Amino acid sequence: MHEKWFVFARTPLRFSLQEYHVVTGLKVSRESNSDVVTWKNDGGFWSNLLRTGDKITLKSIPKVHLKEVQKWTRIDRMRLIYLCVIMGVVMGRDEKVNIPDMYIKLVMDLDQLRKFHWGLHSYDFLLSSIEKARKKLGKKDSYIFEGFSYALQIWIMEAIPDFGEICGRQVSGSFVGPRCGNWKGVANVSYEEIIELEDSLTKKGDLFSVISETADEETSSVTVARKGKRKVLDEGAETRKKKLLCKRSAEKNLTFGPETKSFIEGLIQTSVTSLGDMLSTQMANMERMFTERMGKMEIEVSQLRDAISLTGEGSYPSKKAAEEAPLNSKAKQAPPKSKANQAPPKSKGAQAPPKRKGDQPTPTKKLLPKRKSRT
Repeated sequence: MHEKWFVFARTPLRFSLQEYHVVTGLKVSRESNSDVVTWKNDGGFWSNLLRTGDKITLKSIPKVHLKEVQKWTRIDRMRLIYLCVIMGVVMGRDEKVNIPDMYIKLVMDLDQLRKFHWGLHSYDFLLSSIEKARKKLGKKDSYIFEGFSYALQIWIMEAIPDFGEICGRQVSGSFVGPRCGNWKGVANVSYEEIIELEDSLTKKGDLFSVISETADEETSSVTVARKGKRKVLDEGAETRKKKLLCKRSAEKNLTFGPETKSFIEGLIQTSVTSLGDMLSTQMANMERMFTERMGKMEIEVSQLRDAISLTGEGSYPSKKAAEEAPLNSKAKQAPPKSKANQAPPKSKGAQAPPKRKGDQPTPTKKLLPKRKSRT
């Protein structure tokens, strides 16, 4: 049965052949007669190696054989690249281990090499390596972990998104293809940080128990750096790690007991009730003030309208009023004064007494100027 279950934060996580295929994209179905490997002697370097029974390791290739690669045929150089990828990545073997003859025979026929079930073969080897490493835990300070460990790490980052946030960065949210091609960056995580993160997880929805190829995850790393191995430096890994651990720790500390929850709920309910009463009082006061203000405004507007209408009537009389104006002015004129009431004419001397109506005026003699006599 090609599957293995792990438990993290009290949640079971499945690492089966299905998850391995989703992560790596390697072939997991076995074809008939795929284990029967045949090869033809073409006189090249690898044919001579198989014929003589000599051994070769990844460590000896750069030290011994890399100097002679230029003398090899083009197909032998391609076989060397395939063997380095198979031994160093897919199978993840130690650099001191001899390359098995079966792998060399497979690269002799590239068509047969591509049809081989590398997914199933490397998955079984990875599980056996996990079992060996579990037995060595606690007995030795260090151990060699073989197998496609990068696939195991990518599965952990997919199943536990918090580890994905700590260890690397996703290239795209809509990536199509093997999941190992959607991650960038490498970061180290200590055992203490793993335990801290596990204890701080409070929601099971943060984990994905099963990862499928056609659908999204259904809810419900261990790497050993070899000597001289280069890693892609991720400058923001430590910052992301600290932020995530602080966030999970805060979420854990926010968990309250039933008594604390009931107290907080009662406090919130009382506060909301008091706030509602206060808002109702304020709204009633505002409504009363608004009504009074509107009443005053209506009175002021009415008075202003009356003043404007009176001012308009005094400034602009109507046509009928304009026609009746002269008649009214004549009627309103004062009556003419009588002669008895008239004031006597003023003179340089004393004023004459006022004339009465029955009195006749006395004629006055006109004084003519005297003529001078001629002598």
